[in-house]
Amino acid sequence: MKRFGSIITIIALLFSPVLISGCIGPIDVYQAATDERRLGTFVDDAVIRRKIQGKILSHKDKKIKKAVISLSVSVHRGRVVLIAELADVDVGKECIRIAKNTKGVVKVNSYFLPKREGGFVDDTKIQAKVKGRFLKDSELKGFQVEVSVIQGHVVLAGFVANSAAKNKCIKLAKGVEGVVKVVDYIQVK
Repeated sequence: MKRFGSIITIIALLFSPVLISGCIGPIDVYQAATDERRLGTFVDDAVIRRKIQGKILSHKDKKIKKAVISLSVSVHRGRVVLIAELADVDVGKECIRIAKNTKGVVKVNSYFLPKREGGFVDDTKIQAKVKGRFLKDSELKGFQVEVSVIQGHVVLAGFVANSAAKNKCIKLAKGVEGVVKVVDYIQVK
């Protein structure tokens, strides 16, 4: 038990400068502990995500600033996926431009749907069910694949070990009630 406490202390000391600087938050620390990416890669991805969100939030155009509210930014090894419901196509184009011009970004994909009213609760339920299926499956690590849902469209982004794991993620997501479509940005290592 004492050894476990020492490990926690070492991890806390390693992460304290990062947490203080605001690069990553407490949820990211938990994800870093359960993620198979090297710690440096994980932190780099978290910094890229925060930079993109910060650039959008500080944009001079109010429409662009509002986009950050509904925008999901997934980053794995410098590969960015932007996911959102947007009322204006130009807002999506500007978010993509911002992401592409962010240091450390290797590639940008986007999945934007026209904004509609309502549906938030259903999307949240679908997301929870998909994540739950991933966590329950002994062959999948739930935190290796990010799950976003807009209008019943499940967007999967991240890395898995092989094609079988990728296909399993897609199959599990498709099996959730209320899923309209599964969009796959999962990459095989």
